[in-house]
Amino acid sequence: MLRSTLLAVDHGNKTGNFTVLRDLGSPSFRDANSAAKLAQIFANLPVQGVDLLAAAVVDPTYTKQPVITPERMIYLTGVFPIQPRTVAFEVLYEITGGQWRVYGIAISAAP
Repeated sequence: MLRSTLLAVDHGNKTGNFTVLRDLGSPSFRDANSAAKLAQIFANLPVQGVDLLAAAVVDPTYTKQPVITPERMIYLTGVFPIQPRTVAFEVLYEITGGQWRVYGIAISAAP
């Protein structure tokens, strides 16, 4: 699930098309984010030298154990130790129609 989400961001940055990421999101995520807005949000990743493709094969290191929040969402936070830049992530998923869907996401180059 996490890999799929990061790869959707990667594909969006490489193609300029963030509709897949948006469509993978929960209704709340889709309502809050157009494909154009997601393109703006994640435009800094290539500038920072972040290439998320390696997230397909590298295991993440969680900085906190994954938890179910009081709102019944899954919260994941950690890093992918990939080159040339380690990638930090925070992702929140909510259950919608029996599937976990992206509710919120933050990705950045880790120091």
